[in-house]
Amino acid sequence: MRALWRRNGKDEAGFTLIELAIALAILGILVAVAVPTYLTVRNRAYDAEAKQNLGAIRSLAWSYYLERASWDEVDDLTPLGMDASHTTDNWEFFVDFSDDDLIRLCAKPTATAPFDNRFWSLELKPDGSAVLEGPDATTCDQ
Repeated sequence: MRALWRRNGKDEAGFTLIELAIALAILGILVAVAVPTYLTVRNRAYDAEAKQNLGAIRSLAWSYYLERASWDEVDDLTPLGMDASHTTDNWEFFVDFSDDDLIRLCAKPTATAPFDNRFWSLELKPDGSAVLEGPDATTCDQ
């Protein structure tokens, strides 16, 4: 077969420009599909971290409320048995507002978080209802 190519003057030893262009186009399409999917999954993981920590703080807040029948003295997380501002690698948790009838717990990104403008808010009321807002909560003191 090689002898036939040499006779015709077509000794090919590589890829043509068209073949490389097609391979790059396919690679570009794969990247265009994969990157947004990756970012969506990554953000869901970060949001799950925020919701999990808000759930833990929620349990502490309900325990506090059941003992005292008020959230009036909860200005930060210290009365709930945590640091004043609980912080993980990606989130900072704090009490945004509290009075006798309502407490609002918030999560905002830390300075080192690989994202920004993702705020979570959890409002607890004495009747046992809770309202979770996020990832673009507008009720937190930003």
